[in-house]
Amino acid sequence: MTSTQTIKNSIQRWNDLIQAFYSQRPNAGEQILSHLLEGDYFEVNRQEYDYWKKINPLYIHCYLGINADNQLEFHLLDSINDAQGDFDNHIFTKSYLPSQDQGDHDIEEVEVIERKNNWQQFNNQWLNEINQNNNPILRAVQISFSDYLDIFNTQTQKCSNFFGLRNADNTSFQHEIEIIIGTMMTTIESESEYYVDVTRPVPPFGGGESLADYKLLS
Repeated sequence: MTSTQTIKNSIQRWNDLIQAFYSQRPNAGEQILSHLLEGDYFEVNRQEYDYWKKINPLYIHCYLGINADNQLEFHLLDSINDAQGDFDNHIFTKSYLPSQDQGDHDIEEVEVIERKNNWQQFNNQWLNEINQNNNPILRAVQISFSDYLDIFNTQTQKCSNFFGLRNADNTSFQHEIEIIIGTMMTTIESESEYYVDVTRPVPPFGGGESLADYKLLS
């Protein structure tokens, strides 16, 4: 596993870029979007799921970071160990992988395609809405562990996690970024996928959690 200090440095680089955007540093917004669009998804495998299942957390905290090669990456930590500040051997670091084909969905297919396409087409509008309304840019994503329970209740050995853009409940802006999670099952007989989407960008905090539960943001 990646060392805790290396992970903290990665998360700090992403936060530094966000702060540069808030300070209106030239090109900071373009750099944020460039990172968010440089890949398509990250994977979670059954071994990692089995590790979390023994702990049975309410959430998985997915932190965004920038590695030493200036590439976006994701650091996944269960909410129990995160709240306790226990990082060693509990964090899974994920690369941002290039595009893959998507199959059939449990969420209505039209809706999934629309939300994924919305992210590809309207990411710049999303960032402009944040800038105009002084809304926070995500530093992490709160993922309900029940999503992974549902996903790995199938025969899949791994799942894809990718960005979408949904209509926001908050009336101050139109769009909210999300992560949609889907199985990755391919057999000789068939290729199928099943999708869930109970995720929340952080900040703002919700779901009974606060900044104190996200020790890697401190």
